[in-house]
Amino acid sequence: MTLTLTAEALFRSAYENRYIWSEDFPGYTCDITLIKPEGIYKAKGEIKSNLQFEVSGIEESPEKKAITSQLWEITIHRVNHSFEKSHGENTFTFGAKDENGAVEILVGGAGEGNKYKVHNNAVSFVYRKIGNSMVAINTFDILNTDEGYLSQGYDNESKD
Repeated sequence: MTLTLTAEALFRSAYENRYIWSEDFPGYTCDITLIKPEGIYKAKGEIKSNLQFEVSGIEESPEKKAITSQLWEITIHRVNHSFEKSHGENTFTFGAKDENGAVEILVGGAGEGNKYKVHNNAVSFVYRKIGNSMVAINTFDILNTDEGYLSQGYDNESKD
C-alpha cells in the first residue's frame, strides 16, 4: 500500500510540531532590537502568565508600535489553537520546492493567497494577510525542543 503525503498533511504536521505554552506558562521577559534603515531601536518586552504583555524602555513612536505588534505576534503563535480552529476553512496545495529543500504550501479557501514553506517539519516562511497588511516572515534559525520547535531568528516585512 502506498501512502501519499498531501500538502495539508505536511503543513498540519509542522503546525502541530510548533512549541506552544502550557496552561501553567509563567511568563517571561525579553530584550528586543528593531533594526530599520533610519536607526536601531531597543526595548524590553514582558509577556505575563495571563498572556497580557507590555513594551518598555522606548518612547511612544511608530517603532514602539512595530515592536508591540511583534510581541503580540509572538504571543498569539504560542497559544494552543487546534489546526482546525486556525486553518479549518482553508485548502492546501503544493507549490515549488526551493534550493534548501523547503516545500511551498499554497492556501485556498478562507486564506486564499496566503502561503507557507515547510522545512524539516517546521514552518520556515509565512506570507499572509493580517488586517490590511501583507506580512512576509522568513525564519532563519530554529530551536528544536522536546515540546516542539521555536523560531529563534527571523525577519518580518509588512506591506500595507
